[in-house]
Amino acid sequence: MHLDPARMSTQARDLAGDLFANLNALDGTTVEVTIEVRATNPDRFPESLRKLVKENADALGMRDQSFERD
Repeated sequence: MHLDPARMSTQARDLAGDLFANLNALDGTTVEVTIEVRATNPDRFPESLRKLVKENADALGMRDQSFERD
């Protein structure tokens, strides 16, 4: 499923209420949610933005965050 960045909090709330809650209602069920973020820019991302994004990702406890290089 692709989430719209402008509506992501609403879409995530709907998923949590409509899907994950039903799955978790069954005893013995384990639910894992994985979020992958992809951003592209033909001019590449400035180093200052890359640093800011990495710092924020670290603060949020995200693992495996990186920027791919061409």
